Amino acid sequence: MRVKVALLAGALFLSAIGLPAQETADATKDAQVRRLVEAMSVKKMFDSILPQMIEQMNQQSDQLVQDQLKKADLPTERSETTKKIRDFISLRTIEEFKTLDMEGMTARIYSRYFTVDEIRALADFYESPAGKKMLEMTPKVLQDTMTETYAHAQQFMDKVMKDTREKFPEIFNPRNP
Repeated sequence: MRVKVALLAGALFLSAIGLPAQETADATKDAQVRRLVEAMSVKKMFDSILPQMIEQMNQQSDQLVQDQLKKADLPTERSETTKKIRDFISLRTIEEFKTLDMEGMTARIYSRYFTVDEIRALADFYESPAGKKMLEMTPKVLQDTMTETYAHAQQFMDKVMKDTREKFPEIFNPRNP
């Protein structure tokens, strides 16, 4: 019994002296991840993509409105009502995203996947001239990547559809009776 008590006391002692070290490590990681988030200009980056997000949501809401108008057997051409709905959704989206703590969210996510040393190295990089250029050019690189990927996908789909029509003529080229 004494051995169990001694082991338990020893374990409690070791865990107690480990707590300040853990708190210091957490504070260091928190400071480094805040440095990284600032170096990455997360708020500025988010503000720059917000209009694109809103446009995507507008397109989705337009489709939703069109579907609802069809269900209600109402005219589906763009009307004052559909404009009001689109404006309402845009305004609500902007209001909602303004309440998000993007820096805090980004910091939590980076903390989840990276060690303090990795975060420090990333912050060092993004504070360097090359890192700053990376941040500046990333939206353009992504846009060009999407444009080229879309063009490739379009060519590929044209070819696949041609091959599909040839492979399944009974479906795509039915004979008239």
